[in-house]
Amino acid sequence: MARKDLPQATLKDVVAFAKANPKKLNYASAGNGSGQHVIAAALWQQAGVELTHVPYRGAQAAYQDLLGGRVDLFFDLSPTARAQIAAGNVRALAVSGTARLPTQPEIPTIGETGVAKLELESWFGLFAPAKTPPVVLERLRIELAKVIAMPEVMDSFVKAGGKPLALSQADTRALVRKDVERWSRTVRELGIQPE
Repeated sequence: MARKDLPQATLKDVVAFAKANPKKLNYASAGNGSGQHVIAAALWQQAGVELTHVPYRGAQAAYQDLLGGRVDLFFDLSPTARAQIAAGNVRALAVSGTARLPTQPEIPTIGETGVAKLELESWFGLFAPAKTPPVVLERLRIELAKVIAMPEVMDSFVKAGGKPLALSQADTRALVRKDVERWSRTVRELGIQPE
């Protein structure tokens, strides 16, 4: 998202301006090595532009300066950003998922903008200690599936812009391994160091 008065109206406009004016635009993050920092740095690298990173100590401080017009751009989770977008306090430029969000269908994906082929969807999982007996893990999986299938829970997921995933233990391991490998490699390539 962009500060509401940023002259560049689209992500494509932001990238075009940044190509012509290296380091003139800046982007906030919740700190060095945070998810907001990594996704933004990966986007700017793929787009072939240089922006100035402004790390904060948490998203709240970044929002204050974005809303105050002191920083130009900021990545955040859509459920958190949605209220600011709806209020007209910031301008949405793109979402990082594979598809547009049902709750904000007017916002294009990064891929749709044509500036990069970058996709990231946040996900949450329920994990147990490694030595948890398989019978207990299976019971947890069954009970969690029942809870997620409840209409009011499903409705909460959808309203927040999420979608429940029914992954097996093997699928979950593969997803975690893929994400760790992908983002570890990206962080190394970008030279990102946590604070």
